[in-house]
Amino acid sequence: KNIKRTIDAFFLLNTEKQKKLTIIGGGYDDYVKVYGKLHKGLINNVVFCGRISDREILKKYLFKADVFIMPSHMETFGLVYLEAISQCTPVVYAQGQSIDGLFAEGYVGYHCKSHSVTSIRDAIELAICKHPHGLDFSEQQVNPVSDFPWERAASTLINQAYISNAL
Repeated sequence: KNIKRTIDAFFLLNTEKQKKLTIIGGGYDDYVKVYGKLHKGLINNVVFCGRISDREILKKYLFKADVFIMPSHMETFGLVYLEAISQCTPVVYAQGQSIDGLFAEGYVGYHCKSHSVTSIRDAIELAICKHPHGLDFSEQQVNPVSDFPWERAASTLINQAYISNAL
């Protein structure tokens, strides 16, 4: 999911605040197998949590996050973005992938060019600058992901992605 560029971009941010990056979904051993060891200057500031299956624990991580970053090169729909948005966490996503175009640019986050570390960094900075206290849906009173309940999203994916491909 473009972890190396995400790490590089995150640590290029212009901030005086101590930066810690939490990665969910894979452990450090998985990272090393693909990319090699992290630079010594970064190893203490990147937390690899591994896979989290417990929804409540995942929600807590997403709620505490300043921004959710996943500039995946290829992503069909990406429910994980909606999970982050449901916790009022702004998202960074790849241009032309997943939720790009589903919401107005800046409303829930920002797109970036997934192969460009500077583009990813710029999208992260925008998300943090424009949404310093998370996403605020007070004007609408409704989080936009309420249009995507789990049951309907799962049913749609099963019917469109799996059943239609089997025919």
